[in-house]
Amino acid sequence: MPVITLVVYGLLLLVPRLEPQKNSDPAFQTVYGKVIFAVLLLFTGLHVLFIYKSMGRPADMTLFVPLLTGLFFSYLGFLIRNAPPNPVFCMNLPGLQEKPELQAKANREMGAFFMGLGFLLALGSLLRTPWVVIGMLAVLVFGTPAVIIRMYIRANG
Repeated sequence: MPVITLVVYGLLLLVPRLEPQKNSDPAFQTVYGKVIFAVLLLFTGLHVLFIYKSMGRPADMTLFVPLLTGLFFSYLGFLIRNAPPNPVFCMNLPGLQEKPELQAKANREMGAFFMGLGFLLALGSLLRTPWVVIGMLAVLVFGTPAVIIRMYIRANG
């Protein structure tokens, strides 16, 4: 797990360097630093959980893994919702780059969507019911394309 974390960290550091002109905004770098920290925190939490479980201690993986992942998605949604327009982790549809106010609105909507998904995932792990997780997956499968299509139509319509 530490090797995977190290590789993911290296890739996360590499991504903004692919287009340094577009990613030099200090506001973006601050938000992206928080994204990297959240990813590393998620991997560290999972690693600690795996070590704890491998030591023979009681650790309910069906509770903690979805709970950690749900908290991660909620925080990621919060960051996306408040992030300045950027080409790395915000919506980049044709027509949105020319309309910063529309891209900011798309980021707010997608961020709220991620926050809701994270909340549903965490709630499903706490309630111990598969229906909440199934509902979350349905929202993910059908909701993501709906948000993207709606933003595309707004940008180009």
